[in-house]
Amino acid sequence: MTAPHKSDQLICISIIIPVYNVELYIRQCIESIIEQETCQASLECLIVDDCTPDSSMDIVHSIVDDYNGPIHFVFLKHVHNRGLSAARNTAINVATGNYILFVDSDDMLKPGAISCFIEALKNNGGNDVDVVMGNFIYNKTNRRMQFDQDTSFFLDNTDESALLLLLSQKIRHNAWNKLVKKEFFTEQQLYFREGIINEDLLWTYLLFRQMKNIVIIPDITHIYNEYNTNSITNTSDKRAKKTIESRIIIFNTILDNPPRLQASRTDYYSYILFFLVKTIDTFESNKNLTSDYLENLRSLKVRFLKDVWKNRLYLFYFFSLIIVKPFSHLLCLRLYRRHFWKILETTVSLQKRLTCSANH
Repeated sequence: MTAPHKSDQLICISIIIPVYNVELYIRQCIESIIEQETCQASLECLIVDDCTPDSSMDIVHSIVDDYNGPIHFVFLKHVHNRGLSAARNTAINVATGNYILFVDSDDMLKPGAISCFIEALKNNGGNDVDVVMGNFIYNKTNRRMQFDQDTSFFLDNTDESALLLLLSQKIRHNAWNKLVKKEFFTEQQLYFREGIINEDLLWTYLLFRQMKNIVIIPDITHIYNEYNTNSITNTSDKRAKKTIESRIIIFNTILDNPPRLQASRTDYYSYILFFLVKTIDTFESNKNLTSDYLENLRSLKVRFLKDVWKNRLYLFYFFSLIIVKPFSHLLCLRLYRRHFWKILETTVSLQKRLTCSANH
């Protein structure tokens, strides 16, 4: 479905690039921005130096200082390293565009990416579009990683159809490669939670819960380079602890913000359970974690189970007992674990049928 065309006005886009320990990759990232066609949009690129200890910013300046093109570059600097979330938030508060696009400093925009985003906006109502999402490729596989489609489509999210795509993990929870209307940040305070990792997981869920619509295009607009081990998201020596601590914060926040519609609840709880099991795996493989982590994780499990029961999803509740002992021992069985995700999908499907029958 295509929304009516409304506006031919010049669209302003703010591209945000946090920089930390990416001297091997930042050149290709900045050059991919400069190579974008800009005749249909006003572009600014905000580069945030998150107190990087290497020569990343020297490389950036060696490119940008001699640049005389139409893109307006803005340099921002933290006095000490604050992390990816804070770097993005700093740039958001300075950005002047009516749309924001995040690009990680070890990734690249595909040639013509901005033109694809602009074309999607113009074909679907201009500034009435909340989000435009493109496709992306891994540098290692060179193939499309999301929708295998040939045409773009417009989704009205009033029935939470876009949110359901995220909950079923057909859409990935990354902030990059999504052109987002700036008012989500300025009016709805959809900033990134600071002090955690996996911040995209929380931010993307809240975005898809709040947005009115999205345009999904088949064009590859982003190249994801999964090889940098020194970036902002990979520098912690205690990553396992930080992952668990962050997931507890993330999913308590997600439980504070459930879907508006009851029909979305089974997929919602399945989504949370998926990551809860992964978090439990992380905990079980790191025996040196303190009792505080154990207690906080236990509290999250109890809250999750109470929430599922309160929503009368009884079949799903009994399946979800897998996250507490003694049932969690089943996760250690190779045969059960091999089929766990298929069992989860089957349980979700059956729960939906039972819920539908009960409602009728």
